Amino acid sequence: MAPIKLTDNHYINPSCVAEVEFRPKSQYQVNASFFAAYENSDLGSLQLLGDEAEEAFKSWTTAIAAQANKEPLTATASDE
Repeated sequence: MAPIKLTDNHYINPSCVAEVEFRPKSQYQVNASFFAAYENSDLGSLQLLGDEAEEAFKSWTTAIAAQANKEPLTATASDE
């Protein structure tokens, strides 16, 4: 999968990501936060806060949804 542009300064290759966490701004959390953990721990992680976090999450969900619509379904339902 091609890298996704999260923000003007941040790109990420979704095939290398093990986990993504987004926490929106709320009455309990002052800033939104976006966190991506890579499968290879040597790469570290990516954490963004505030407006960058919200932009990154929107870009991430848009790109993943678009990719999901392009790929054919490989799993089939069984009659068991």
